[in-house]
Amino acid sequence: MKQTLQIIGAFIALIIIILTLSWIFTGNDFFLYKYFAPKQAAVERQVFLNTPSYINGMNQQIQDEMFKYYENTNNQEIISSLVLQQTAQFPLDQMTSDNRIFVQKLRSQRMGANNF
Repeated sequence: MKQTLQIIGAFIALIIIILTLSWIFTGNDFFLYKYFAPKQAAVERQVFLNTPSYINGMNQQIQDEMFKYYENTNNQEIISSLVLQQTAQFPLDQMTSDNRIFVQKLRSQRMGANNF
Protein backbone atom coordinates (compact mmCIF):
# COMPACT_ATOMS: atom_id res chain seq x y z
CA MET A 1 0.00 0.00 0.00
CA LYS A 2 2.81 2.37 0.90
CA GLN A 3 4.61 1.56 -2.33
CA THR A 4 1.43 2.18 -4.36
CA LEU A 5 1.02 5.62 -2.77
CA GLN A 6 4.65 6.42 -3.59
CA ILE A 7 4.10 5.43 -7.22
CA ILE A 8 0.94 7.52 -7.43
CA GLY A 9 2.72 10.44 -5.73
CA ALA A 10 5.66 10.15 -8.11
CA PHE A 11 3.28 10.03 -11.07
CA ILE A 12 1.46 13.16 -9.88
CA ALA A 13 4.79 14.89 -9.25
CA LEU A 14 5.92 13.95 -12.76
CA ILE A 15 2.72 15.38 -14.24
CA ILE A 16 3.19 18.60 -12.25
CA ILE A 17 6.80 18.87 -13.41
CA ILE A 18 5.78 18.31 -17.05
CA LEU A 19 3.01 20.93 -16.79
CA THR A 20 5.38 23.38 -15.11
CA LEU A 21 8.01 22.90 -17.78
CA SER A 22 5.47 23.27 -20.58
CA TRP A 23 4.21 26.47 -18.96
CA ILE A 24 7.73 27.83 -18.73
CA PHE A 25 8.44 27.19 -22.39
CA THR A 26 5.06 27.97 -23.98
CA GLY A 27 3.72 30.44 -21.44
CA ASN A 28 6.81 32.55 -21.75
CA ASP A 29 6.44 32.49 -25.52
CA PHE A 30 3.01 34.02 -25.03
CA PHE A 31 4.38 36.75 -22.78
CA LEU A 32 7.31 37.36 -25.11
CA TYR A 33 4.89 37.57 -28.02
CA LYS A 34 2.75 40.00 -26.09
CA TYR A 35 5.81 42.21 -25.57
CA PHE A 36 7.46 41.92 -28.99
CA ALA A 37 4.41 41.70 -31.29
CA PRO A 38 3.65 45.46 -31.30
CA LYS A 39 7.31 46.24 -31.95
CA GLN A 40 7.46 43.70 -34.76
CA ALA A 41 4.26 45.08 -36.30
CA ALA A 42 5.72 48.60 -36.23
CA VAL A 43 8.88 47.41 -37.95
CA GLU A 44 6.88 45.50 -40.56
CA ARG A 45 4.82 48.63 -41.25
CA GLN A 46 7.96 50.74 -41.68
CA VAL A 47 9.40 48.18 -44.05
CA PHE A 48 6.13 48.15 -46.02
CA LEU A 49 5.98 51.94 -46.23
CA ASN A 50 9.47 52.00 -47.72
CA THR A 51 8.95 49.31 -50.34
CA PRO A 52 9.15 50.43 -53.97
CA SER A 53 5.76 48.88 -54.73
CA TYR A 54 4.05 51.00 -52.05
CA ILE A 55 5.85 54.17 -53.11
CA ASN A 56 5.11 53.60 -56.80
CA GLY A 57 1.50 52.70 -56.02
CA MET A 58 0.98 55.86 -53.99
CA ASN A 59 2.55 57.99 -56.70
CA GLN A 60 0.33 56.38 -59.33
CA GLN A 61 -2.75 56.92 -57.18
CA ILE A 62 -1.86 60.58 -56.59
CA GLN A 63 -1.31 61.04 -60.31
CA ASP A 64 -4.69 59.46 -61.09
CA GLU A 65 -6.36 61.77 -58.58
CA MET A 66 -4.52 64.73 -60.09
CA PHE A 67 -5.95 63.92 -63.53
CA LYS A 68 -9.43 63.59 -62.02
CA TYR A 69 -8.94 66.92 -60.21
CA TYR A 70 -8.17 68.80 -63.41
CA GLU A 71 -10.84 67.01 -65.49
CA ASN A 72 -13.74 67.43 -63.02
CA THR A 73 -14.00 71.07 -62.04
CA ASN A 74 -17.25 70.38 -60.16
CA ASN A 75 -15.66 67.85 -57.79
CA GLN A 76 -12.33 69.51 -57.10
CA GLU A 77 -13.06 70.10 -53.42
CA ILE A 78 -13.93 66.44 -52.86
CA ILE A 79 -10.89 65.21 -54.77
CA SER A 80 -8.71 67.70 -52.93
CA SER A 81 -9.89 66.39 -49.55
CA LEU A 82 -9.34 62.81 -50.67
CA VAL A 83 -5.80 63.49 -51.89
CA LEU A 84 -4.89 65.39 -48.73
CA GLN A 85 -6.13 62.55 -46.54
CA GLN A 86 -4.27 59.94 -48.58
CA THR A 87 -1.02 61.89 -48.55
CA ALA A 88 -1.10 63.08 -44.96
CA GLN A 89 1.40 60.44 -43.84
CA PHE A 90 3.21 60.05 -47.17
CA PRO A 91 6.53 61.96 -47.25
CA LEU A 92 6.89 64.63 -49.92
CA ASP A 93 10.41 63.48 -50.76
CA GLN A 94 9.05 60.12 -51.94
CA MET A 95 6.63 61.76 -54.38
CA THR A 96 7.42 62.50 -57.99
CA SER A 97 8.00 66.18 -58.69
CA ASP A 98 4.60 66.62 -60.37
CA ASN A 99 2.81 64.96 -57.49
CA ARG A 100 4.77 66.97 -54.92
CA ILE A 101 3.84 70.25 -56.63
CA PHE A 102 0.20 69.16 -56.85
CA VAL A 103 0.00 68.14 -53.18
CA GLN A 104 1.76 71.31 -52.02
CA LYS A 105 -0.68 73.36 -54.10
CA LEU A 106 -3.65 71.58 -52.50
CA ARG A 107 -2.17 72.04 -49.02
CA SER A 108 -1.57 75.74 -49.59
CA GLN A 109 -5.12 76.17 -50.94
CA ARG A 110 -6.49 74.35 -47.91
CA MET A 111 -4.43 76.49 -45.53
CA GLY A 112 -5.52 79.64 -47.36
CA ALA A 113 -9.17 78.58 -47.11
CA ASN A 114 -8.83 77.92 -43.36
CA ASN A 115 -7.33 81.34 -42.56
CA PHE A 116 -10.08 83.80 -41.75
